[in-house]
Amino acid sequence: MSGRVLAKKPYVSAVVHAREILAKAKSEPDANVARSVLAHARRIMRIEPIIALDLEQEEGPYRVFRWVAWGKTYAERRRRADLALHLRHTIDTASGGWLLEPHYTAALAVLDLAVAQAKARGGVQPRPVDLCASTYGDAIRGVPKPRRSPALRAPAPPAPPAPSSPLPLLLNHEQRAALLPLLEALLRQAG
Repeated sequence: MSGRVLAKKPYVSAVVHAREILAKAKSEPDANVARSVLAHARRIMRIEPIIALDLEQEEGPYRVFRWVAWGKTYAERRRRADLALHLRHTIDTASGGWLLEPHYTAALAVLDLAVAQAKARGGVQPRPVDLCASTYGDAIRGVPKPRRSPALRAPAPPAPPAPSSPLPLLLNHEQRAALLPLLEALLRQAG
């Protein structure tokens, strides 16, 4: 390896990049920009300013903006942004803590499962920071690695367990072992 030090490229906001894509497509009709690229750019341009500022402050990459932008409602986009920012600070990656979209989707499925379980129990719904990093890490490690050829797509990640299953993601082994006698006693009293 040579003694040269490579300068870090300056950060370009995903909103600016999306604006450039839309401007290019408008000014050059023969630019041949894919419809999906245009759809992503339009979605990113419609992200609420506060969410965009939160992601820009952390220098979020375009792929994270794209994943956040496809949330159906403001609340969903806010949850996605909060989850992405939380995971950036808790999980180490080669890209500065930023994950790929399938990883975020798997982590969101874990969070959705925890929320569904909390609703079923009548408890307080957890926020992204309320679940331990190992829970997210397990879900992320379960995502199959992407293949290089688009013709050979990886299979969809497995569906999360049904909300009626006993809290496999919220409690570790020791906690479950400690709660088991209490639950058995309650069942004997009720039955």
